[in-house]
Amino acid sequence: MLFDVSLFLGNNFSSIVKLNIGGKKFMTSKSTLYSKGENLITRLVENSQKQSIFDVVKDEKGYIFIDRNGYYFEIILDYLRTLQWDIPRNITFSIIKRELDFYCISYDDDEFIIDQPLQTISQYEFNLLISSSSNHVSHVSHLNLQRIFLDDRDKNIVFHFCDFSFVKCKQYNLEYHGNSYFNFHNCFFYKSDFDLFHKNLLFADCTMKHTNINNTIGSYYTKFENCEIKESDIRIRGCKILNKYESKIIKSKVIDSIFEVDSAKLNKEGTEFTNTTISIIKLD
Repeated sequence: MLFDVSLFLGNNFSSIVKLNIGGKKFMTSKSTLYSKGENLITRLVENSQKQSIFDVVKDEKGYIFIDRNGYYFEIILDYLRTLQWDIPRNITFSIIKRELDFYCISYDDDEFIIDQPLQTISQYEFNLLISSSSNHVSHVSHLNLQRIFLDDRDKNIVFHFCDFSFVKCKQYNLEYHGNSYFNFHNCFFYKSDFDLFHKNLLFADCTMKHTNINNTIGSYYTKFENCEIKESDIRIRGCKILNKYESKIIKSKVIDSIFEVDSAKLNKEGTEFTNTTISIIKLD
């Protein structure tokens, strides 16, 4: 059986490229780097092999150096090799898209539609996941968080593709602890109960049913974008000493619900309300 050896070695057998991405070193072929067309790295490679007005930074061993996160690049390089994504659960799609944009590598948003089952974790595992984050922002993705207890004292958390059915979030009477936030992307809420204190909230591409959200004492922002909200009770209450906050509900559908906002600043752009009570209580 005959086969094209160039599929394994690249179109140019000597086209080995050495890269140093933020201190992490890689070796690959030029054909792999071109698998999605021309990009920032292929241009650097071409410029390094000929006289160019553009300087290409190399380390002491001749590796092309790019001051970027090497761990994220490893995920992208594997994709360029196989044209299939294998993204770890602790890495969000938005991070990978940001890196693809930096390297000018083309992609289709449809490639990032969830196609894997959600992992179910215990309360202990969830608490450990949040507490073990070394960054000021914890990223959580592709988890079944049904019946998990969420503490609003947890600082900044970004959730992607999570199921929050029957989740409870308790409010604690704490002193104001800064501009902290929960961001929810492509998440599902069913009979969830969020009782929050001083928390900035973003819900993007989320679905809610029979859900109560009570955000008390003046968050800077509460935003719903491209959401579908049914038979839910959303109440955002402000504080007189804070006048920078704004509530937004953009391009969403709200059906058979209560939407109460303690703010004169409510942006309802492109939102469809059906059998919904909207109350806007202006501050004195």
